[in-house]
Amino acid sequence: GLYRFVYTSAGGLRVWVDGVLRFDRWSDDGWQSEDAFEDIELAAGQWLAVRVEYHDTTGGAGVQLGWRRIPTDGTEFTDYE
Repeated sequence: GLYRFVYTSAGGLRVWVDGVLRFDRWSDDGWQSEDAFEDIELAAGQWLAVRVEYHDTTGGAGVQLGWRRIPTDGTEFTDYE
């Protein structure tokens, strides 16, 4: 199914899904909280690696990664796992 991956970070963040770089915002500009998302098609029952690299240069560190299957019945969602 189709899954939505959501990224929130302050500082530099890179995320790979199954060995593919999907999100690359490597920044040394200090605190820049940012949300981004990407929809990725995944096969049912498929296991894959998720790798996260993160850094912060200001001391106010923060990073979040979430994902959730996008419903096919038109139901909307707002929270992620």
